[in-house]
Amino acid sequence: MNVWSNNYRRQEGAENITFTIASTSAGLTIGTISSHVFTIDDNDTPIPTYTIDQIDGLDPVNFLLDSAGVECKLIVTVLGVDLQGVSSGNTQFTIHDGNGLGVFSSAPTGYLVTEGDQIRIIGTLSQFNGLAQISGDSIVVLSQGNPIPAPTVVTALGEATESELANAAGRANKTGLLCCPHTGVALAVLEKLVQSGEIKKKDRVVVISTANGLKFTDFLFKYHTNQIEGIDSEHEFSPIELPADYEQIKNSILEKIEV
Repeated sequence: MNVWSNNYRRQEGAENITFTIASTSAGLTIGTISSHVFTIDDNDTPIPTYTIDQIDGLDPVNFLLDSAGVECKLIVTVLGVDLQGVSSGNTQFTIHDGNGLGVFSSAPTGYLVTEGDQIRIIGTLSQFNGLAQISGDSIVVLSQGNPIPAPTVVTALGEATESELANAAGRANKTGLLCCPHTGVALAVLEKLVQSGEIKKKDRVVVISTANGLKFTDFLFKYHTNQIEGIDSEHEFSPIELPADYEQIKNSILEKIEV
């Protein structure tokens, strides 16, 4: 007689199998011991449960995920859809518990990605293209229809939005970064994420500057002279007009540095 037992990746405690002789063939009788209990001890290593905030930190030296290679368990809510599509064989989606994290599995998980599902996911942490992610080795749905964060809908750029973007670029200019207005968009988002607490003091963030500010001198000149209609330049500084003369430009720069 063969008995098959699945080796699950989660702790379940000891399991018992009871064998009982219920009847016999003709001429045989059941002895004093008619049943026996087999106990299967659970030898799985405990898998720690974390929040996303506990496992998405970066090593301050090399800026890589400091928990890469760690196997853990998360209780989270699903956001969005399967970014790989159901026919690809891969599974990729986003989870959150107040903080966000990506899930990627190159093998079938048996889970149909559904936004609003609360799931228990077990997997190993890694980093791909600079972003933290967890493999979906085991996914169990705990509940469905849970609330998800409401997105901020922007259908058109108003003066308030434009002012945020322009002032973010202006703030960067004051630190010596001659950035383009497109980078101002990323910097404005960075400021909002800091204000909301999504990005914390312990985090280190890289913002990609998409172009050199020298390509947008008209924008920079108008910003720093407060000439952009509907925008109050909070970080303006007046330009210094100089002739195309090396010595005068050098002396002007040195004078400002000395001050």
